[in-house]
Amino acid sequence: MPKCRVLVVDDDATFRDSLVEFLNRRDYEAYRAFDGIDALVKTFGGRPHFVIWALPKPECWGFDFLTHIKRTQPNVQVIVCTDDKSDDLTYGATADFVFPKQQWTERELLACLEALKGNNLPSA
Repeated sequence: MPKCRVLVVDDDATFRDSLVEFLNRRDYEAYRAFDGIDALVKTFGGRPHFVIWALPKPECWGFDFLTHIKRTQPNVQVIVCTDDKSDDLTYGATADFVFPKQQWTERELLACLEALKGNNLPSA
């Protein structure tokens, strides 16, 4: 079975790169985008099963990105990581899951991906 593709979007290179490396070691095919424009290009080019979106993004506001992705690629599961509690309400209706960025653990993230994977199994 093909690996699930995960696009990690964050302007914090340390967070983004460590998360990509962690997911690649856990049998996901993870790749990175450094801003919203890069994420849009890579979402259409790489066809991810999941997008992990860490806010904020000055080039492409998160809600606009989510709305666009859900409209054009409804099978892509989006996990939002944010430091702002009000984002739970803003993004909760559009994102598939919202994580507090500073409080998530690797185990919780893997459990979330596995739970969402049932809704988004990769096709050959």
